[in-house]
Amino acid sequence: MEISDSNLDESVKKCIHDQYIRSKIELVAFKPKSFDAVISIESTDNLSEEERRRLVYQMERWARKKVIIVSKNRASQEIEAEGEGWGWNLRYLEKIGFKIYGICGWRRLGIYDKKNQTRRIISDLTQIITYRHPDYALKVYALKELEGKVE
Repeated sequence: MEISDSNLDESVKKCIHDQYIRSKIELVAFKPKSFDAVISIESTDNLSEEERRRLVYQMERWARKKVIIVSKNRASQEIEAEGEGWGWNLRYLEKIGFKIYGICGWRRLGIYDKKNQTRRIISDLTQIITYRHPDYALKVYALKELEGKVE
C-alpha cells in the first residue's frame, strides 16, 4: 500500500510485490487476521495521535502474528514541549505491548546520508548504543508479537 505515485511506480517497476494498493492507510480495511504480519514503514508519521492509535488497533486486528512499525523518532521530551504532532510517543507504544528498538544511529546526527562517509560511519557506530536506547535514535523499530493473543 502506498500513497505516493512515484514510490508505487518504482515498486511496480522493480516487481517488489505481487499486489499494490494506492491509498491512504487510514482509508483501507481488511478482514481480521488477514496477514501474518502488518508492517508500517513511516506511513504513520504525519497522522494525528488519535489517527495513529486507531490505526495501530486496526493493524493488530489485521495481523495474526506481528505488528511492526518503523517511524521517525520523536522523543518524549519533544512531545511534552510541543504537544501532538508527527511521530509516535514511545511510552504509549511500550504501554500497549510493543518492544522498541532504536535504528539509524544517534538522532542528533540528522538524516542518514549514504554519500557522507564520515557521518555514515559515526551513525553506524552510535547504532550500538541507540538500539537499546531508542529515545536517542533517529528512527525507531517497534515490534508487537501477537501469537497466542486472546481477543
